[in-house]
Amino acid sequence: MPDYVGRTRNSAVAELQSFNVSIAEKSEISNKPAGTVLRQDPQAGDPYPTAATLWIAAAPLPVPDVVGKTIGEAKTQLEGLGFTVVEEGALAEGKPDGTVVSQDPAAGASNVAEVKLGVARKPELSYLADWTLLTDPYYCDVLTEAREGNGELYSRPVAVKCGSSAQGVAELEYDLSRDYQRLSGKMSLSNESNTEGVAKLEVYGDDRLLTTEQVKFGKTVNFKAEVTDVLRLKLRI
Repeated sequence: MPDYVGRTRNSAVAELQSFNVSIAEKSEISNKPAGTVLRQDPQAGDPYPTAATLWIAAAPLPVPDVVGKTIGEAKTQLEGLGFTVVEEGALAEGKPDGTVVSQDPAAGASNVAEVKLGVARKPELSYLADWTLLTDPYYCDVLTEAREGNGELYSRPVAVKCGSSAQGVAELEYDLSRDYQRLSGKMSLSNESNTEGVAKLEVYGDDRLLTTEQVKFGKTVNFKAEVTDVLRLKLRI
């Protein structure tokens, strides 16, 4: 296989066609002159093929608007124009899985070769009750069997019961490994709690306070925290 990289598209195609080679062409935005062969498959020196692919330099075009399209439709359009596409999963409630919800740069941008697409992905749920606790909350028991709080049954809870020596504070730490985007849940006091009881939850990501909530006996509070790129999660109760 000859080396066509650096040659013009027309000369490479003419030569390959003269040897009855089937040619597939792919555009790729480059600072090389439009029409220049950037890459080839097979590589130079490989056995002569019956089919070959040539990547041809294309002049940058304005970035089209692909938000709202499926990732398949967006990639086909962008790659057909020569853009390199990078996908990033994104939480987008109410959006079908695989829908493009953001793009960078925005539509209309020029002189760019790469477009990053935020793609809605169905959340993969994981329960803290199933995780390994990294710290020992001294003088506190962490219970994960089903129990009731404010009259509601929780099948996979993280319940904390502390003795007087704990001074009313428990700290639980978990390894998120930067793999998660959102923590959400409900907080309530158990049915057996003191009716004057009050609980406070502080959520930390890598020692940064993310959210705090407080709940009284007979109430339930919903909470959530964005934990994107968090390595260590700490719950202070």
